[in-house]
Amino acid sequence: MKYLCVFGNPIAHSLSPLIHNFALAKLGLPFMYGRFCLDNGKDLKNTFFRLNLSGANITVPFKEHALSQADELDSLAQEIGAVNTLVLESSGKLKGYNTDASGFVESIRDFMPNPDFAPRTAKSALVLGAGGSAKAVACILTKYGLEVQVANRSKRDFYASRGIEYCLFSELEARDFDIVINATSASLQGELPLPKNLLSEIFTRSKLAYDLMYGKNLTPFLALAKDCHIDYKDGKDMLLWQAAKALVLFISAENTSNLYQEHQIYALMSQAINSHKA
Repeated sequence: MKYLCVFGNPIAHSLSPLIHNFALAKLGLPFMYGRFCLDNGKDLKNTFFRLNLSGANITVPFKEHALSQADELDSLAQEIGAVNTLVLESSGKLKGYNTDASGFVESIRDFMPNPDFAPRTAKSALVLGAGGSAKAVACILTKYGLEVQVANRSKRDFYASRGIEYCLFSELEARDFDIVINATSASLQGELPLPKNLLSEIFTRSKLAYDLMYGKNLTPFLALAKDCHIDYKDGKDMLLWQAAKALVLFISAENTSNLYQEHQIYALMSQAINSHKA
């Protein structure tokens, strides 16, 4: 039996064990997936090996810790500066990947630059927050040609080094953004990432509000978007896509004889989510 888990803090809300274990059982693969609440990001690598893991997903607030503690990095993870997936290679080295970026893109395909979806195609985005998830979203949207602005409580040099517009929350002004993405942890505390009046004004000039967090009820961020009569989306679909991509990496590292497709695993994980809702 091989063991996998998700590291985060808080972590009790995570649906990762549910969707991974459902997919693994349906595929008949000898893995078990759990969750671990990590107190200190510096202990990530040691805890990975102490738990005898074959792979792990990394969530808030440890994606940058994972980057620094991986022995090797996938090129995308290195470019983004954040790791959300750790895989134990046959060499015994820990390799870091980022499946958040491509998972996010999959979840908003209708809004990405595409002639077939011209009425909804996004040209600009505001990313609130500057941690590991924000890095993934900002970098991948920039790659797709969107004009991206990142806003955060404190200054981060990373974004300037990537040529991405950056400002402090205190400097942020309302203007037209096609997509507004909440990559802060405010929703976990039941709070808004910005003052309500400012966020409302931004929403009224936007097409889509996207919260990377998810739950049974609308987050305060998405509830406000609904009140402003714009499209809104939580992070469940991104969770499913990044998880499906990560699970392919976990399985591949074990040299299993069968190769599994992301779409197949995504469908199984979606089934797990829908069953959980019911």
